[in-house]
Order: sequence, then structure tokens, then C-alpha cells
Amino acid sequence: MYNQLTSEQRYFIEVSLQNGMSKKMIAESLKAHPSTIYREISRNKGDHRYHHKLAQQKCDERKNRMRAPDVKGKVQNMPKFSMSKH
Repeated sequence: MYNQLTSEQRYFIEVSLQNGMSKKMIAESLKAHPSTIYREISRNKGDHRYHHKLAQQKCDERKNRMRAPDVKGKVQNMPKFSMSKH
């Protein structure tokens, strides 16, 4: 099962990187797979540096983009098809 990183974990990543901690050690500290940390950092870099606030903002934007669009009213306006033979 996949769990998304929290804003606190993103802050930990930023501070750990600033203090020279390796990505592998960060992953171990957060009990996350190293690829999760590598992907998080590469996906959310800004100005060649990882920023936890920017990372959280990008995450929230991706989440909103991935949500299903509201289809109320649209289903009612769809053409009706009959399965009976004419």
C-alpha cells in the first residue's frame, strides 16, 4: 500500500538535505523506500533546491488535477440509447 508523504516528512527531507544527509538515510529515517525519496526530490525541486512548501503545493495541485470532474447534470444530458430492436 502506498502512503503519500506528509508536509512534516517533506520538511524533514528539506532540513536533512541541508544538513548533508544522504537520500538513502532520509528514506530509512522516514521508513520510506529510497525511490520514494528520490522521486519526491526530483519531482519537487525549485531553483535547484528542494523546498518543502513548494513540494506540498505541487502535491496539492497534482491531487486536484487528478480528481474526477464533477459530472452532475452532464449525465442527464447524454443521449439515450435503446437496446430493443426496431
